[in-house]
Amino acid sequence: MNKGFTFGSFCLMPQQRLLLKGGCPVQIGSRAFDVLVVLIEHPGEIVGKRELMARVWPSTVVCEDNLFVQISFLRRVLREGGARRCIVNVPGRGYLFVQPVDAYVEQTPLPRRQYESAAIAA
Repeated sequence: MNKGFTFGSFCLMPQQRLLLKGGCPVQIGSRAFDVLVVLIEHPGEIVGKRELMARVWPSTVVCEDNLFVQISFLRRVLREGGARRCIVNVPGRGYLFVQPVDAYVEQTPLPRRQYESAAIAA
């Protein structure tokens, strides 16, 4: 069983490392994906910058600018998907995912190949 999340027209499938918009894959980098997963796992809660950086770059020392770049990218991608503002900065504290998130458990996940062929056909 795979746990997934839906928000707006998006579906996030962490174990398959897949973000879908209206059933079609959205291309995002691995760091942006990891940031999104952490924020989605804590909807409506402030996630500290240090926690985000520790989860996304666990064995690497990076500056906050790297996190800012990934957040900016995610904001653009999610806005282009028709979602209203999703990620809010809480000055001095961290980031907050403000869209309603529904979690679900997928009983029979489709193989990744089916998503890829659906994207090619679209």
